Amino acid sequence: MIARLAALPGMTPAVPFMATAILLLPLVGLGLFTVSARVAAGEFRSYPVLAVNHLITLGWGTLLAMGSIHQMFPAMIGVPLRPGRAALVQFSLSLTGAIVLVIGFLLRHVVWIAVGGALAWIGIGVFFWLTVRLIPRRRRWLPETTGVTLALVYLLLAGTWGLLMSLNWTRQFWPGLLTNVGVGVHAALGVGGWFVQLVVSVSYYLLPRFVGLHRAGQTARGDMDENASGDGERAPRLAPILVLLNAGVILLVVAAFVGSSLPAQTGAMLLAAAGVLYAGDLARILRARQRTKPDLTIHHWWAIWGQTILLLLLAAVWAVGGFAGEGRRVAAAAVVLLLAGWLTLAIMGQLYKVTPFLMWYYRFALGIPAAEVPRLAAPYYPSAGIPPFYLSVAGSTLLAAGVLFNIPVVARSGSLLFLIAVLAFWYVMAVSWIRAAARQA
Repeated sequence: MIARLAALPGMTPAVPFMATAILLLPLVGLGLFTVSARVAAGEFRSYPVLAVNHLITLGWGTLLAMGSIHQMFPAMIGVPLRPGRAALVQFSLSLTGAIVLVIGFLLRHVVWIAVGGALAWIGIGVFFWLTVRLIPRRRRWLPETTGVTLALVYLLLAGTWGLLMSLNWTRQFWPGLLTNVGVGVHAALGVGGWFVQLVVSVSYYLLPRFVGLHRAGQTARGDMDENASGDGERAPRLAPILVLLNAGVILLVVAAFVGSSLPAQTGAMLLAAAGVLYAGDLARILRARQRTKPDLTIHHWWAIWGQTILLLLLAAVWAVGGFAGEGRRVAAAAVVLLLAGWLTLAIMGQLYKVTPFLMWYYRFALGIPAAEVPRLAAPYYPSAGIPPFYLSVAGSTLLAAGVLFNIPVVARSGSLLFLIAVLAFWYVMAVSWIRAAARQA
């Protein structure tokens, strides 16, 4: 069976990353439900919370992002290359590291935490090398590629910082890592520099194709952008967004080191400004959609637009002095909304469009050229996908609100909705498509 699955068109070593992340998703939902009241009560650094946090970031978000980048990055730079067997080695290292790290947190065993951190760091290092080694062979370079590359750098930095923190628990060679310095730097690098920058950059690459803006130089307003090239649509404000985003992340890192609120507030304001520009471009691209058929991916991106507005408002209000004395709680609420809502919605929405299972069917069974696959109006719009969408939006928003306003019952209610959402999504994507692939094999 495994040999026949491996022989299917479109099956590459990148697929196990995405399939495993989907299969782990129910554990993510269950974990969030278990610790939601703790997070709302302010137990941000308890072992169970740290375990669930790393299950989400490493087992769900990063693992799936790695598989997607293995598939997509060569196409972005014009290198016709499929991921090789080295990607499977890196997959094993990354998955094993994440599992050992999470178990270490659950068992409160610092040696296991250090071992898991080391394995995860090695996996990140191998992934970084496998990706950036392709850059000298590039045939083109888009602004989106710059954002993805910067995100990879932040992933390596976040992994390195996390390794230092895990090793410090065994020997305590740097007491500052046990304070806000350790957590603040790690969160800024991992959430802001890696996840946010990656999703923003990839959205500028994929969304114009999804909505049909594929003529060279055509902008979201329907006119011609004199600065665009034949590589396709590129929204004009990605470069300033990346500048604001990276400046904001760097200031948050500086704030964690110096223990001052001024650079943190300035960084939050810069991130809010980046959010304003991004939300504007996102709305213009989505409104330019040239089809009337329903598309579940587009629904997800409108929800992401809404949560972007919430996040930038939260950052701006805190930056001007709102939520006085609640900086840690505001940051925790923002991270919860980013991971359980914004990031998870982006992943779910993209999976409906670009899973390898869909590529097998549309490209090889129907004979549609590869470049046309992302432009299909609604390649997958199951009625079963509607409840997970609304439940995940409502659940992640309620969960973040419960954390922000210190209302555990609201956080727990939101996490329950989120759990139901991910279980339904898991069935729609994992069970349905894996069964279909098995029948083809």
